Amino acid sequence: MRATAENVEFSVRAPFPEAVGAVAELEVDLLHDHSPALEFLKDESGRLIYYNRAFANIFETGPSLLGKGNAAWLPPAAAERVRMHDQTVLATGAVLEVEEMLPSPNGSRHWLVLKFPLRSESGCPLVGAVAVDVTERRRRETTLSRMAAIMESSHDAVISTTPDGCVVSWNAGAVSMYGYTSAEMDGKPISVLEPPGREGEISTILARIEKGDTVVRYETERVRKDGSVVEVAVSVSPIRDELGELTGVASITRDISDRKRAEEQIVFQSVHDPLTGLPNRALLMERLNDSLAKARRTGRLLAVLFLDLDLFKAINDGFGQRAGDVIFQEVALRLSQSVRGDDMVARIGGDEFIVLLPEITRAEDAVVVARKLLEAVAQPFSCGGRRIDLTTSIGVSVYPDDGQDSEALLRSADNAMERAKVKGRNNYQVSIPELTEEAVQRLALQAGLRQAIEKDELVLHYQPVLSLTTGRIVEMEALVRWQHPERGLIMPGAFIDVAEKAGMMVPLGEWVLSRASRQARTWHDRGFTDLRMAINLSPSQFHERNLISSVRAALSDAALKPETLEIEITEGVAMEDAEITVANLLALRELKVGVSIDDFGTGYSSLSYLKRFPVTTLKIDRSFVTDVVTNSADRGIVRAVVAMAHGLNLNVIAEGVETKEQFSYLRESGCDALQGYWFSHPLPVEKVDALLAEEQERWSAHA
Repeated sequence: MRATAENVEFSVRAPFPEAVGAVAELEVDLLHDHSPALEFLKDESGRLIYYNRAFANIFETGPSLLGKGNAAWLPPAAAERVRMHDQTVLATGAVLEVEEMLPSPNGSRHWLVLKFPLRSESGCPLVGAVAVDVTERRRRETTLSRMAAIMESSHDAVISTTPDGCVVSWNAGAVSMYGYTSAEMDGKPISVLEPPGREGEISTILARIEKGDTVVRYETERVRKDGSVVEVAVSVSPIRDELGELTGVASITRDISDRKRAEEQIVFQSVHDPLTGLPNRALLMERLNDSLAKARRTGRLLAVLFLDLDLFKAINDGFGQRAGDVIFQEVALRLSQSVRGDDMVARIGGDEFIVLLPEITRAEDAVVVARKLLEAVAQPFSCGGRRIDLTTSIGVSVYPDDGQDSEALLRSADNAMERAKVKGRNNYQVSIPELTEEAVQRLALQAGLRQAIEKDELVLHYQPVLSLTTGRIVEMEALVRWQHPERGLIMPGAFIDVAEKAGMMVPLGEWVLSRASRQARTWHDRGFTDLRMAINLSPSQFHERNLISSVRAALSDAALKPETLEIEITEGVAMEDAEITVANLLALRELKVGVSIDDFGTGYSSLSYLKRFPVTTLKIDRSFVTDVVTNSADRGIVRAVVAMAHGLNLNVIAEGVETKEQFSYLRESGCDALQGYWFSHPLPVEKVDALLAEEQERWSAHA
């Protein structure tokens, strides 16, 4: 018998006796045992007359289900729902699409998606059905629905775009954050959210995603519809299809304005006085130290003014602390309005204030400011309708004459302020360092040093550097001495600082460079052609704009090969201005002059900068060598520096080697060379000549 349903034509086998007459001639066309779908036929009574292998695998747990009704393979509730669908199909003769969960004995769930009417050639009404497992699809749909609900309810802006940045979806959080509706942003480039100054940022992120980055997180700013700017944290991820092709980009953006404000407030409070809002001592010291470093490089003056309000306790006692707080705030305002924008006013505690003038041309400029501050404070105050008169005492100190570091300058200004109080208050006093014996000696050294260069009283001593590979002297470090006509040999520690602060280090350094280069040429002419000459540069000399010209002139004057010369700068000098350092070192290396970082490990350099510095040698500071045999921390530092330096193809010289044990350990640690009293003190040129001759004779004997 043939069974038809509209344009569908197929045959069915009915193996149980009651149905043999009705379906004996049906042949399986559409419903067959190899279909992955569950296929079955039922007669008008709801009895199964055919089912395929997929159906049997799920529901046939015992005897055959042929000839049995829904209750034989479905729970009662499900059996009743399926029966009602069967009756609808038989009654209407229409194809019925329905999703009906069919729970199986093994716990799996299948969904009936299609039922259709059939009629055999004898007119027997039948119901055909196909059931497929759409559980995973429904699970995905449920998950997507939940995710959509979560995204829509999120306070964060959840946005998806095409790979080139055109908006596809825009949740309620994005509407709230940016002010644009979903309709306004649909298909628009997301780059409209970029504020001025950040153009191209989003396209850069999209390019990274396209190149394969999985998640890009960053903090930035975005502009709202009303033009206001919001600080945000953004997480960007790719959207890919089953084949891994990039189909879109998803981003989650969080408003971090409150967090940023809180962080800024915490930072502000840590370095500012809570009552006046002025910088506190911590921020003052940071700014003062920075200003001193700049003053040393530029040769400019710097002034510190120490203010103490006169008899302020009487105001607190007479008018109350609230009045005192109001006056403090007014004093802070008046002081700030009396100085330049680059100057700093700080409250360091109680009724004490500091005014920092980071750049002045003359010491008298600080006095002019002190007078303005006296006048500003002396103007009457009004608090609660009452007039309050107040004065202040001011002490003035000026770098470099009144102190070489921050503590010395503050101490000098404090002392001067105390003298102002002794002299009756409401006045200023300047520091008088010339009254101290130390100041007298410093001035005498400064005057004598100027003549020493002219009278050729400076001499060079040389300290050998010993190679731990060959055992030979490979370098001489030039060290300046002052052969004073009255005081004898003065070591550099006594006059270098004076020369630096007096602005004399550039001519002094050029003298050392020229004299040492000529001496290296002399040793080369005597056969020591591999001997290098190391010369230390001061901060002012290294940052001098004519540095490269001076080096080139010294090499030319001595007819010395550039490879022979090695310039040494300390780690601190290298980090004062990293960009200038890189430029100068590159210029030196273009001349083929060697460069070494002296006192390595004692400064504050970043290893990321060290990679950029085109240096050839690191010199481990003596502070790590002194206890290297007994101190595990020093041993670890030495080994780490050696490994790092060799990884960067740099030579390593250990300074301050004074014992055989230190020598042995440093050699085992991989140091390339050493320098120190264990091998040789700094020597005058005639003793160096003798040492070189002795070494030459010794090596000739072994040749």
